[in-house]
Amino acid sequence: MDNTSSTLVITGGGLVGMAAALLFHDRFDRVRVCEKRSSPLEDENYSNRSLQLVISARGWRTLGLLGLTEKVKAQTLELRGRYKHEMDGSAHPEPYSRDGQVICCVSRGTLYKLLTSEVLRLENTEVQFNTEVTGVDTENCLFFTAGNVTPDVGSYDLMIGSDGVYSTVSRQLNGENGIIRVLETNSYREIRITDAPWAADGFHYWFSDHMMIGAFPVFEGGFSLFTVLERADIDMILGDPESQYLETHFPGITSVVPDARKRFHEAADGVLGSVTCNQWHAGNHTVILGDAAHGILPFMGQGLNTGLEDLYVLNDFIAENGLKSGKSLAEFASIRRPQSDAIRDISMEQFRYLTGKMTQSERSVRKDVEKHLEEHGLPGVYASCAFTNEPFADIQERIRLLNDKYGQAKQG
Repeated sequence: MDNTSSTLVITGGGLVGMAAALLFHDRFDRVRVCEKRSSPLEDENYSNRSLQLVISARGWRTLGLLGLTEKVKAQTLELRGRYKHEMDGSAHPEPYSRDGQVICCVSRGTLYKLLTSEVLRLENTEVQFNTEVTGVDTENCLFFTAGNVTPDVGSYDLMIGSDGVYSTVSRQLNGENGIIRVLETNSYREIRITDAPWAADGFHYWFSDHMMIGAFPVFEGGFSLFTVLERADIDMILGDPESQYLETHFPGITSVVPDARKRFHEAADGVLGSVTCNQWHAGNHTVILGDAAHGILPFMGQGLNTGLEDLYVLNDFIAENGLKSGKSLAEFASIRRPQSDAIRDISMEQFRYLTGKMTQSERSVRKDVEKHLEEHGLPGVYASCAFTNEPFADIQERIRLLNDKYGQAKQG
């Protein structure tokens, strides 16, 4: 790659794509960001995905490289842990760490607008909204677009594919057989409420055998509520006007949001699942990262943080001399893929725990592992992922060994 006259193309101008433009723009003569949606500065309804995001150590490390730490922190709430709510109205605090460490909660729209505004100030960067990359010719470093931009064929020296779980670049690199999609049978729906009597310094959750409800405090006020339930139960719980399921199992919700059943039923239906790509790059000129490479379940709060960590690592590979420094995108992929696989599996286990999918035996082993970690002064799984930059694969291996130890002890 010759950076004396070079073009960086970023497919997908979401959070990771905009962060990539900010991080790498000064190493290229021209940067083009192609985003199929309209500008978040003009369209308030740009996304129906989760309204709240958490930023932890890995994310802050990359935002620090961008010089945005203080600007982002000014728009966040500090969360010290979870509150588990019971049917009798009691709530039990569960700190994220024994040391009182916090994660930060930020509205997706707020962060997206901030990153977009920063990118639009860059002199050598063009953001093309309402423009979708429809095809990529990695052999000749060409890409094809549809939308507001003409001509519809362009060239690149480096392409970063950050165009989400249905990435055009990922399909080009992998074909359909190289992308593993695991879709859960659960529905995800989210609503916003303007007021609630819950503490604003933590994440709140309730669950029954059929349903989980979570609530994130919102910086601008109120809470963002989401529910996860089996699709087979939607009609019984949400679709039946005579249903008393919420009133019976979630009195702490319905006392605050009397029309919760109706609002959840009318909310957009989100899909939960994971995406794993076998091939992350072509040569030393095309690479995918973020959700395009590794869509994960959101229950560890590490989706955005993992994407930002991708950028942090990639930064070392194209520093100063581009990819001529001896580092290759193949090496980048070999470093990042095991980490994304590990946090995918860790997030799956957290999903199973919070939604009641674990067996009693699995819960018992999990409790023994947490007790072992506490007795030995070691951080739990969540704290390790959120408050350190320890490789996810190392965290996963430590927990696997402990699970084997205590699982075998119970069998014996």
